[in-house]
Parts: sequence; C-alpha cells; structure tokens
Amino acid sequence: MKILIVDDHSLIRDALRGILIELDPEAVILEAFSGELALQIAEEHADLALVMLDLKLPDTDGFSVFGALRQRRPNAAVVFLSASNDRDDVARSLGAGASGFISKNTKREVMLGALKLVFSGGIYIPP
Repeated sequence: MKILIVDDHSLIRDALRGILIELDPEAVILEAFSGELALQIAEEHADLALVMLDLKLPDTDGFSVFGALRQRRPNAAVVFLSASNDRDDVARSLGAGASGFISKNTKREVMLGALKLVFSGGIYIPP
C-alpha cells in the first residue's frame, strides 16, 4: 500500500509514519510539506491508496488540495487531519467525499481504529 502524508510539521509526519507502519509494515510512506509538493507526488504515483491531508498548509488549504487530488487520483482515500475540531470543517470534508476527519488531538488508539476502518473501505466520522 502506498500512502502520502501531507503536513507542514515534520513531527506530525514522523508520528503518522509510525502509526501507519504499525498498521501496515509493508506500506510505502511518501511525505509532502506543502500542497504543491503533494500534487506533484500524486502525479508521480498512480497507485496511491491513501492520503493523510492537513487542512492548513503553508501554500494553500487542504480543501483546495483535496479537489485537485480528486481529479488526479479519484480512487485514493483521503483522510483530513486538523488541529481543529470545527464541526463545519468535518461536515465539509465528509460532504466532499473524504474517507475521514481526524483531529491531531485524537488519542493514538482512536487514530489506529479510525485508520483500520478507512483501510477496510469504511468512513471515519469523529464523535
């Protein structure tokens, strides 16, 4: 499985990489610190299975990147990440077709469960 983590904070990318490898030790993890780099990587990797996408990026917002990703890789699952728990952001994300919305404040066990659900084809809706 090929997974792209899109977040401008390296500590977040490191933490997510650890969680994703725990779920799938064979996963190929790609990383981007900006929306522009994320779209470039998506162009180069037709077999992306999952994109973990920060809502706030230094060069754009996650919703803009999501729209462009949908055009390039419509079969890739996208899970939004955010430091915010704003219900409007959650609703907008899921309404646009994301496979989930995970707060960066989420406990590790909850994130593991959410990603297992997404890996199995489900949609994670935060409580």
